[in-house]
Amino acid sequence: MQLHSILPRAVACRVGEADALLKWKASLENQSQVFLSSWAGNNPYDNWVGISCDSSQSVTNLTIQDSGLKGTLHSFNFPYLLIFDLFNNSLHGNIPTSIGNLSKLINLTLNNNQLFGHIPPEIGMLSNLQVLDLAANDFSGSIPRQLGNCTGLLQLNMSYNMLSQSIPLEVRATRFLKELDLSSNLLMKEIPKQFGKLRTLSSLNLS
Repeated sequence: MQLHSILPRAVACRVGEADALLKWKASLENQSQVFLSSWAGNNPYDNWVGISCDSSQSVTNLTIQDSGLKGTLHSFNFPYLLIFDLFNNSLHGNIPTSIGNLSKLINLTLNNNQLFGHIPPEIGMLSNLQVLDLAANDFSGSIPRQLGNCTGLLQLNMSYNMLSQSIPLEVRATRFLKELDLSSNLLMKEIPKQFGKLRTLSSLNLS
């Protein structure tokens, strides 16, 4: 019974997720594709650089740091992805709204890139998120109030962007938040008094 239930999922994940990764690789600039040379159809993708899988071959970790990747983010749909970390690359463009499909995600780290545009409200669909780091990009507009749906958030860093307007009161719903850094933006500096309810907050930077 267990074998029958696992095999179809494993086959579907191998085909769909590997195909999605290969399409993203093909969209990147040439040198980035060279770095990802292990991403090849004849190579099991749990051996691909930056990729980790669970026992059923579902992608659970996509971590590629400090690698000079150049291109845009793809419309990923990895239902079992837990960690998505592309720290310190040269990615540009928007965060796709399909980010909301990564329902199991606990860590989204895209800091030190060249991403721009508005932060999509679909990030609020990531109800399991614990770490959100979008620092040192070129995001503009307001902080989405839907972040209040990420009630398990522990670390939130959106520093060094061009975010404006006020800090949404909904952020106070992230009652386990320990670190909040919104410094070096264009935000209104007034701290909402409701932030006093964030009893676990140990680090706050709004400078």
